[in-house]
Amino acid sequence: MASEVLSVSHNVVSNSEVVLINGVDGHTYTVLSITLCETAGNAETFEHTGRIVLTNEDHLTAKCASAAAVDVVVSYLDQTR
Repeated sequence: MASEVLSVSHNVVSNSEVVLINGVDGHTYTVLSITLCETAGNAETFEHTGRIVLTNEDHLTAKCASAAAVDVVVSYLDQTR
């Protein structure tokens, strides 16, 4: 039986890769929004040198180009087949 669950992932991202969504076989993920907010009081920017990628292991990951404290909130539908 198929199902849809609205989910939210919240992580603090710096210059180490962080998994935002840990994909599971047999699931389809529809990203609804990605919100970024710098939280350390610095003038950080998230630009092309930072990245959000879907890896070969079916994970959605994020990484900043340098040391930072960026809150990343992802809202998504987790659909099973």
